[in-house]
Amino acid sequence: MKTHLASPLFALSLLSLALMGCQSSPEKPSSVAPTLISAQPSWVLQPPTDTAAALYGVGSGKNRTDAIQNALADLTAKLGVKVNAQFTSQLTVKNRGFEWVKQDAQKTVSTQNETITLSQYDVVDTYQPLPTQVTVLVKTDRQRLAQDTQSSLQKAIASAPWQQTNWQTQGVITHYQLAEKTLSALPQYQRELSLLKTLTPQQDFNDLDAYPSLVEKTFLAAQAALSFEVVAKDKISQPYAERLKQHLASAQLLASPASARLEVSVSQTTDSAYEFKVVRANLQLNAYEKSGLQAGRQFQIKGQGLQESQAQNQALLRFEQQLQQTPLMELLGIKPVSQ
Repeated sequence: MKTHLASPLFALSLLSLALMGCQSSPEKPSSVAPTLISAQPSWVLQPPTDTAAALYGVGSGKNRTDAIQNALADLTAKLGVKVNAQFTSQLTVKNRGFEWVKQDAQKTVSTQNETITLSQYDVVDTYQPLPTQVTVLVKTDRQRLAQDTQSSLQKAIASAPWQQTNWQTQGVITHYQLAEKTLSALPQYQRELSLLKTLTPQQDFNDLDAYPSLVEKTFLAAQAALSFEVVAKDKISQPYAERLKQHLASAQLLASPASARLEVSVSQTTDSAYEFKVVRANLQLNAYEKSGLQAGRQFQIKGQGLQESQAQNQALLRFEQQLQQTPLMELLGIKPVSQ
């Protein structure tokens, strides 16, 4: 009887040992860190040397577009544009308990002023160690860049408003607008001129150098020719007209006689709200030249106080604030001009 009982128990023990032997052994951590990136090109940290025919730039970003923009900023930094660029840093990756460091050439670019836009360039090579990290090498042809820059400068000179046939027939307000617009574009012209001088230092720049001075003189002449006299339509309009006179006088634009006339017309109501007096003024400002009405604009002004005089003073104060915060041509309701 004992023999029969021992036999099944022995068989069961053998089966248990067999099943334990079939179980997989615990996975041991690999002693070799996985490879995440391809070999880093030498140009990432040491870009090609610029030559008489080509200029190079390297830049990095989260995508290809950002990388190209940063590479162009790196390139234009060599051409007199104020760009400060530095290389950083390192990226730490962890996997299965192992840790290693990948060198990452990430370019951080900060600009202190607008950079020159390059319309032509070639992407020579691209290095993408991670999906969110792209580094590119760009190249631009010196001769093509010089030709494009020269063409842009000559176009600016040819399109100057005083070069156009209708310049003599335009009014003083339009002259001021066009001269001011041309003056605001002058920094871009000067950056491009600086670029061209770097690319072709032996060129004769007399005509190109003369243009900025001509722009400034034209603006000063247009500013001197523009003056206003202010006319109040009635007694109610007079306090507002006086505030406008003070504003124009501070900008040296008030004169009599003047090249342009501003007419102030105000309709005003006074209401009561609880213990307060509320003044609501509808102000119409029209600008005239010899040829007639040039522009007009309406102002809705509100003031309140315990007394009507206080409400009136607050309305005038708010009108003064609008005068100070609004550019002159916008203040007069004059639309921007195009050359």
